[in-house]
Amino acid sequence: QEGVTCLASSRGTLRVASASADGTARVWMAVQGSSGSHVLQHTSNLASWRKCPVHTVTWLPEPEGLATGASDGVLRLWDLRASQPLVGRSSPVDAPLLAAAVGSAESQLLTGCEAGRVMLFDRRRLATPIATDQVGCLAAHAPTELPHRTCSSRGRSRSVHRHFRALQVHQAAVTSLALSSGDAPMLATSSEDHSAALLDPRDLAC
Repeated sequence: QEGVTCLASSRGTLRVASASADGTARVWMAVQGSSGSHVLQHTSNLASWRKCPVHTVTWLPEPEGLATGASDGVLRLWDLRASQPLVGRSSPVDAPLLAAAVGSAESQLLTGCEAGRVMLFDRRRLATPIATDQVGCLAAHAPTELPHRTCSSRGRSRSVHRHFRALQVHQAAVTSLALSSGDAPMLATSSEDHSAALLDPRDLAC
């Protein structure tokens, strides 16, 4: 119903996932005339009727796994094999999530937010699975304060939380992330502060 904010193709299949400002993510078959086979609704944690714009979508290593990041700062993981897609694991962040990429390990998920931070989530350590109809109440159920410590990594401030690691990379919103392949992968980021950065993902390691 509104603008498309992100597209991601599924490797080895004809499926494409899209994110939109209308508060949905959709999965399509990349053939002429296809309609969305899955519609993943995102609602605001303030009111169930308020749309929650979705800014990023990325396929997970699991064949039917999808991750989305939205304006409420919640990272949602979906299992498309269910008759009604379930939210797998989620964790709150205090700024909209604008970019996401799978890390060098299958359990890792990298995200970039509006506050200029890059975060490394360990999917195995996120919150207990919740059903789709509970998404609107997610922030109310999530802990308001996560145990963390702050240190410095190559001149950048790094926060170490119970569920994720955060590195202050930019002075404005992170707009995209890309991880290289190989034995020594590097992470490239871009930002609304008119800069790009090249990082060693180990700077985000636990």
